[in-house]
Amino acid sequence: MLGLSLVLISALYLLVIQKLSRKGLNKNSFTVSEAFILGHWPFLFLNGLILEVTGGREWTSIGLYEAADFATALFVVGAALVCYIMGGNVALKKYRVGISDTSQKSNVWNVRDRDVKVLFIIGIITTILGVYASWVNLDIVQNELLGRGDRSKAMLALSKLLVPGAILLFIVFVTIRKSIFIKWFSLALSIFAAVAITWGWSRTPFLVTIGASYMVYSFLSKGEISRKRIYLLIPFFIAFAVFLLIYRISVTYGISVDDFASNGAILFYMNKLWLDSSAFSAMLIIIKEYGLMNFEGGESFIAPLFFWMPSDIFEFKPRGFFLNQALDVDYTIGPSLYGEAIVNFSVIGLFPLLFVIGYLFKKIDLSFQSKQQSLFALYAYTILMMNVIFLVRGAFYPIVAPILIEIFIPLALLFVLRSIALLKIRQ
Repeated sequence: MLGLSLVLISALYLLVIQKLSRKGLNKNSFTVSEAFILGHWPFLFLNGLILEVTGGREWTSIGLYEAADFATALFVVGAALVCYIMGGNVALKKYRVGISDTSQKSNVWNVRDRDVKVLFIIGIITTILGVYASWVNLDIVQNELLGRGDRSKAMLALSKLLVPGAILLFIVFVTIRKSIFIKWFSLALSIFAAVAITWGWSRTPFLVTIGASYMVYSFLSKGEISRKRIYLLIPFFIAFAVFLLIYRISVTYGISVDDFASNGAILFYMNKLWLDSSAFSAMLIIIKEYGLMNFEGGESFIAPLFFWMPSDIFEFKPRGFFLNQALDVDYTIGPSLYGEAIVNFSVIGLFPLLFVIGYLFKKIDLSFQSKQQSLFALYAYTILMMNVIFLVRGAFYPIVAPILIEIFIPLALLFVLRSIALLKIRQ
């Protein structure tokens, strides 16, 4: 009962933190601040379940982790979340504009078809770029034009443009009124982009696409991103993520679905799940195995800014940190946000980092809820919100780099199209 007891205590604590994260915001709306806390729940229950099933025995290939280790990790995370709430409260005090609980539905629907058509063009461009990047990367892998470890990460990253393509085109379908052709063509392209993401069996981009589109529809129909509606999606997210993980394991290691009924396969699967998906277990490994002396100095936190630089050419560029660098395993393991912060700044540096994150997220929420927002702002907000849910798991690089791609490349296209429109008006 020890594992379940730790889960129960931690769950009560997370409920309190979750409530505090909504302070000063519309209580019926789902926010970026709350999305970050939501990302803690899967890892909490996963570790508690495994601790309960195994009884803390040495069943992993990397060492023994008992209830005391789990409790230590939870204590560190709990203290860091206090700093996260403090950062949000500081942002709230500095923000002078109040939050209104009234619906913004009338404001959102008051858009011109010309503005929607701009999003239509951006959606088509990003979809084409995403398909092209996916095709180029597949060709590179199949023909071994680059080493598998250093294959075109830039092309792999740009394939994430299928995500904004699908969401922006969905926004066009929901909002445009006059052009029936654009309306239904947008829906067809949006479905195509979503299918292309699913075909690649990529968990995070698919969940971001479905979740963000769902949030957009909730806002456009209700005037807010309904918390109740979002929490109804959680069972679907968990089921789909577990399904894809089982599929990947079965393909990679030749384990059939029927083999999972055997004890050996179940333990193997749980070990892989424990390592691959758990923020707290990754943090345990870093504290106990990696050591606290070889600090990275923040290198992995600025690495997403350099995703576009090929590793083979720019060997000096900052790189992301993955836990398999410190372990003898042949697959990529995210170190968790907490573990990566410890590796970069030590345990002491973790707390100011969470303070800054709490401050930034609350400021973004306040800015969005206190002003009339454009459709593009709604898109960017939902994209950020969905990706933030996965931020706790880490690593920082594969979570933040797609955020930069999915927000700033469409933003650059928006700037170019608006500049062209202004130039035509002046002429």
